[in-house]
Amino acid sequence: MARNGRPGTHIISKWEEDALKVVANEPLKAGQWSHVLVTYDGSGKASGVKVFVNGQPQGVRALKDQLKARSAPACR
Repeated sequence: MARNGRPGTHIISKWEEDALKVVANEPLKAGQWSHVLVTYDGSGKASGVKVFVNGQPQGVRALKDQLKARSAPACR
């Protein structure tokens, strides 16, 4: 997903009380192909989401950080 050209992700159990929403601080360059990778560590926290553009880590902003522990997928 992209918000105003900024790549990011939603992880949702029930919007809006049980969800994460994280977006990069900088938008993608218009008219240019970019490789976007988003990772998530399963922590249930927005801080566990990382965004990479063309292999470079991006600064991110959490717009929603309320994923409840029971909703977090097991990544172990």
